[in-house]
Amino acid sequence: MSGAAFHTLEVTVLSAEDLTANHRPIKSKAFASLRTEDRGGGPSTHCSGSKSYSTRINEDGGQSPSWNEKLTVKLPVSSTGVVVEVLRKGSSGDRMVGMARIPKSDFTGEYSVPVTNHLHFLSYRLRDPRGVKNGIINVAVRVTSSCSSTAGLGVFHAAQYKTSGHGGERMVIGYPMARWPTSS
Repeated sequence: MSGAAFHTLEVTVLSAEDLTANHRPIKSKAFASLRTEDRGGGPSTHCSGSKSYSTRINEDGGQSPSWNEKLTVKLPVSSTGVVVEVLRKGSSGDRMVGMARIPKSDFTGEYSVPVTNHLHFLSYRLRDPRGVKNGIINVAVRVTSSCSSTAGLGVFHAAQYKTSGHGGERMVIGYPMARWPTSS
């Protein structure tokens, strides 16, 4: 994704609960898959295209599998969020058990520039391909870095600094803003 602005996320897929297939509890072979989502609601095609990230297959977790697996995801700044799908490995291919959308605002807050290294524990209702509620997915999301484009877009965050002399510490509140390249 060189040349594009993006956030690097650590998404830890923790577990799922109450998964069913055809109104019966699933018995085994569940895994989770993540992909970024663009503004139109589809897979992100920003820069190098959509990339999918998957956990290992949980062989015996039944209807409440646990993965506790950390995936590193490159999320374009223009993306609306991440889509999580829980699938079941079968002899005739992978079948979707349920899907949930994680909006970017759930881990970036009200600003488009997230505070790095803040851990968000999130749970979402899964919906099967027909839109019927089908279990819950539990994840933890941490933005580990934000990379700016080669055009020089930079971001300033709130910071704390120590003053010399009287006064001790002061809090500086900063708002996200662009830093334009300087000619050298």
